[in-house]
Amino acid sequence: MLDVAEIREKLGFSQKEFAKRIGVSPLACARWEKGTVPRDQHVDAIIELANNHNVRIGNEKLPKEELEDLKTELKDMLFTTEMAVLTLNNIGIKLRKHLEN
Repeated sequence: MLDVAEIREKLGFSQKEFAKRIGVSPLACARWEKGTVPRDQHVDAIIELANNHNVRIGNEKLPKEELEDLKTELKDMLFTTEMAVLTLNNIGIKLRKHLEN
């Protein structure tokens, strides 16, 4: 669910200013902050306003640069994990051979 109060606070707007930028009354904004769900067109406007001010919303998509950094980090972690598995397999093989003799 969209946390309107959190987004508004991250933007640094009063309810009145936030409502004006979204195109609704301050009363509508206050209701959203108390749990009433905004209509789709208002959700879109809130997300657009946040994006225009580089404010990240909950689980919304990450910026492309950040996503690429996370992909690279994940690939590095996978490589490290694969190397650790190979090393453990080699140790296991050597240990089995040692125990068989």
